[in-house]
Amino acid sequence: MEKTRYDERQESQLLRIESKGGAFAWWGLLAVILGQWVVFGSDFSRLAGELAVFLPLSVYLGVSSLLSGLRDRYWPATVRGKLLLALLFGLSAGGLNALAIALHPQRAWGRPLPMFLTLLISVFAFAFLALLCLEALWRRRRKALDEEREEE
Repeated sequence: MEKTRYDERQESQLLRIESKGGAFAWWGLLAVILGQWVVFGSDFSRLAGELAVFLPLSVYLGVSSLLSGLRDRYWPATVRGKLLLALLFGLSAGGLNALAIALHPQRAWGRPLPMFLTLLISVFAFAFLALLCLEALWRRRRKALDEEREEE
């Protein structure tokens, strides 16, 4: 490891600043993408630039967290927590879709309420299954990391 000119307190503070800056960038990009999707519809050419930054950033954060055996420090890793998070994803997707239909009714391919419910249920189911799969992968990786530490 390289020698640094900061002491441990300063290094810790710098890591907190970098962490908050990364979170701000991620949430900011997500808000911009969702805002453009609601305002302009699902025209991919308008979202390509933001998605080119957001998707690799999201993949990097997810994969690096999984490989290091860490997960979110604020959200509980219980089944109830996963259900609530999946419900949040479903309601968000359904609500944003309903808002996009309300703003651009000419682009709607169906009635808003059935589309909202369909999107809510499908996003909920996908998010819950994805969270369960990620939990299984996390547990497997955590076990491997713990075994490596015990062997040392």
